[in-house]
Amino acid sequence: MQVYIYKSDKPNTRSLPRDENGKPLPIDGKHFNISHSGGYFAIAISNHPVGVDLQSKFKLDKKTNQKIPRELSARTLQKILKPGEKPVNNNYLYNFVIKEAYAKKLGSGLGLGFSTVDANDLLEKYHPYFKETEDYICYAFD
Repeated sequence: MQVYIYKSDKPNTRSLPRDENGKPLPIDGKHFNISHSGGYFAIAISNHPVGVDLQSKFKLDKKTNQKIPRELSARTLQKILKPGEKPVNNNYLYNFVIKEAYAKKLGSGLGLGFSTVDANDLLEKYHPYFKETEDYICYAFD
C-alpha cells in the first residue's frame, strides 16, 4: 500500500466510477481511496481493497481565523465507541479516524456501526499505515 498526502483543496472526485456504496472502483486493477480535511487530502493505493481517513486536528474559527482543537461531541462519542473502549493516544479523534479508514476499506462507510468495533483491536490486528503531523491524523488499511 502506498499513501500520499497533499496540502491542497479538496480534489474533484465526482467523475470517479463508484460501487453502490460510493466506494471508488479499482482502476487498472489498483484499489484506491481518498480522504480530505482541513486543507489536506490523502490517497491510498493498493493491490487490495483499501480505506484511508485523514482528519484535521483543528477547526478554523471563521471570525478570528484561529485554529481550535477538534473535539468529538458527547453524542458522537456515544455513537462511535464500543462499551469500554479506551482512547488511542489519549484522544478519541484517533479512534474515529481508525474506524473511518477501516469502514472505507470494507466499503461500508458509516454503515459499519462504529460502536461494534474497538479501534485498539483494529490496530493490533491489522497494523495500518499511520501518519501524524501537528495539523492532521491519517490512517489507512489494506
